[in-house]
Amino acid sequence: MYLKIFNMIKNNQGFSLVEAVASIVLITIALLSFYSLFISSFNTANYNNDKLIAINLAEAELERIKLSPFETGNLPPVDYSVNYNQTIRKTKEIYSGGDTYDLEIIATQNNNEKNNKLINVIVTVEYNGKKSTVEGYVIYE
Repeated sequence: MYLKIFNMIKNNQGFSLVEAVASIVLITIALLSFYSLFISSFNTANYNNDKLIAINLAEAELERIKLSPFETGNLPPVDYSVNYNQTIRKTKEIYSGGDTYDLEIIATQNNNEKNNKLINVIVTVEYNGKKSTVEGYVIYE
């Protein structure tokens, strides 16, 4: 094969139109197969980026609640006579792309957690129809 190509170049015969079109078709097929791979990789990277932002936002909100659980805007005060059970909904707008992330904070407590002065806090972030959840305990005195 290489000898044939070398002889064609040496004899200045060149390639026929059929050979040129066939090679262009083969190259196009190869490039189109990589195109779907690039699109899939791009979509996966965008999804992972959105999920990472949502998880970081949920973790930051949970840490904010842990630092000062009963300040304004975090959790309502504890009634020591009953188990704690609160649901709070917040909407936060992230300005890095103008995307809106909805936060839902659910704070619950069972008898064992109440005896240990713990509140189970679940922070759920909803974005683009998807959800990410982070869970942790808040200690109160």
